[in-house]
Amino acid sequence: MSESDHMETFCNKTSGNFTRNSTYHTNLNALLSILSNQSSLDNYYNLTTGLASDTVHGVILGNIDWY
Repeated sequence: MSESDHMETFCNKTSGNFTRNSTYHTNLNALLSILSNQSSLDNYYNLTTGLASDTVHGVILGNIDWY
């Protein structure tokens, strides 16, 4: 499976629009801020924020050094 095929498994390009300054937008910005700060601390981090249709999920997999 190619990388683009794999992304299609999880990312639906036919939907996903949201209203600026909505609860979802606020949750998305909060999640991105938290994940970007965690990326320098951990090799793997996941987070979910919000409720019901305003839920946002995020995952970061950092660069792992194998020595």
